[in-house]
Amino acid sequence: MSGRTLKLPDLGFGQQPIRVSLWLADCGESVLLGDPIVEVLAGPAVVDLPAPASGVLVEILAEEDDLVRPGQPLAVIDCRERLT
Repeated sequence: MSGRTLKLPDLGFGQQPIRVSLWLADCGESVLLGDPIVEVLAGPAVVDLPAPASGVLVEILAEEDDLVRPGQPLAVIDCRERLT
């Protein structure tokens, strides 16, 4: 598998935990580069995180309501899967 990992970027809150709010894509779903695939709650703001590549979302590593820190992997996208 040629996978790309979506990691939580530094959103300006240092190492404070950020809550995964809502997955906008499901495992097995095709996603396009730049499409929002997950919402996180950073302080008072809801932030959409984009897909780092086009492909198929094959694994969600952080569930809704999980607390994550910058650099932590959130999901894996298989770039070799054919988009349907």
